[in-house]
Amino acid sequence: MPVLTVLPDGRQFSVPAGTGLLKRLRQAGFYPDAPCGGLGKCGKCRVSVNGVEVLACQTAVEADMTVLLPDSNGFPASSGKLGTGTLLAFDIGTTTVVCYLLSDAGETLATASALNPQTAFGADVVSRIRAALAGEGSALTAAVRRCVEALVCSVCEAGSTDPAAIRRVAVVGNSCMQQLFLGLPVENLARPPFHPLLRQAETVACRPVFPCCPEAELLLVPDIAGFLGADILGCVLAENLQEAEELTLLLDIGTNGEMVLGSRKGLLACATAAGPALEGAGIRFGMRGAAGAIDRVWTENGSLHFHVIGGGEPQGLCGSGLIDAVAVFLEAGQINRRGRVASDLRLTQRIFLSQEDIRQVQLAKGAIRAGIELLAEQMGVKLEEIQRVFLAGAFGSALNPSSACRIGLIPEELLEKITPVGNAAGAGAIRLARDESALALAQTLAEQIRPVELSSLPGFPRRFAKAMEFREAKS
Repeated sequence: MPVLTVLPDGRQFSVPAGTGLLKRLRQAGFYPDAPCGGLGKCGKCRVSVNGVEVLACQTAVEADMTVLLPDSNGFPASSGKLGTGTLLAFDIGTTTVVCYLLSDAGETLATASALNPQTAFGADVVSRIRAALAGEGSALTAAVRRCVEALVCSVCEAGSTDPAAIRRVAVVGNSCMQQLFLGLPVENLARPPFHPLLRQAETVACRPVFPCCPEAELLLVPDIAGFLGADILGCVLAENLQEAEELTLLLDIGTNGEMVLGSRKGLLACATAAGPALEGAGIRFGMRGAAGAIDRVWTENGSLHFHVIGGGEPQGLCGSGLIDAVAVFLEAGQINRRGRVASDLRLTQRIFLSQEDIRQVQLAKGAIRAGIELLAEQMGVKLEEIQRVFLAGAFGSALNPSSACRIGLIPEELLEKITPVGNAAGAGAIRLARDESALALAQTLAEQIRPVELSSLPGFPRRFAKAMEFREAKS
């Protein structure tokens, strides 16, 4: 059988001839980025095979190979105050997994984050559900658990803590991420009525899921509905929306778009199929917000300018840079109301936005905008009556509100009401870990928040189509 040598790890193993390279790498615990799920459409699972760059998903192992994997995002960690950690909080996102080590008093001692290795199975939850249904469920579970265990080791080392001293772990994530992490089937998310499996708050032993924390208890946070998971519930907890006097819209925009509207008088929530375009996937030169990504674009004295994370030559566009770029090209009259462009929209000689890129942005922004409008309609309020808008998540916090409103992602009448709130889902997980009464509150909120299924509303298709349009520049 052919032998694979994987660098820089140095591991070697035999594989049956004819095996797909991407699949075999995933089985061995290597996770090249594959936003399209291995369909050969995104061109981003590039690896070097015997010195030649290839797409892993389009390459079969027919002979001995030396495979050089690209640099991974690693496990960036930072330490804060010194002390002994006893609590862990996790936000398992579709794209990024974040871990917080906390003291017994709830102080953050260290944080670490990593790319969710499940991206090797696809950038969005639909791709991962499809992979799970095709028999890859255990591989998806193993991938994220390895990531979580590595993050535990990272924060415990940064915080001078023995993992065996951890006594409580709180985890939030969307419904799909939670179920895959816990090793649960995801058939319920593959077809209507999309009922969630995790409906009851529970405290269980950590050992089966977190062997490195054998003495800890694991908090199981309930989901609100099929695609309204514990992550958006964590956002509500972090911002105390259930106690808000002002009518507030909370947007958690990432690979999935989830939102909550309301106040202490009541809360409505919905999920939108925004797709992964806003986090760089599905865009020709799209990438995550890492070194080399253009994260801001603007014009000054008629000239185009941009900022690159880490400086140097740009490698691509992350989500915030993408939204800025579309706003700039709209204002320049290079994109019409229906999203048509006469030619590629160039940022540099190499990096540009294509017609298909603009279409992907339209689909994402149309879904989110339609969700905002219909949620307000279901509550019986006008958009201008919304008093506060909280933008949550890594993408939401990096987003330029003016650009978001210019392209119609967020209604322009809400521009002056927008406040970025960072990783609110993570903040909710922290609250759950350090406040023993928060889990019961989470259960109450999961039962009280009314989910709205947008696709079941008669006006959704028309509203979605209208929301895909742009406002053209004033002549």
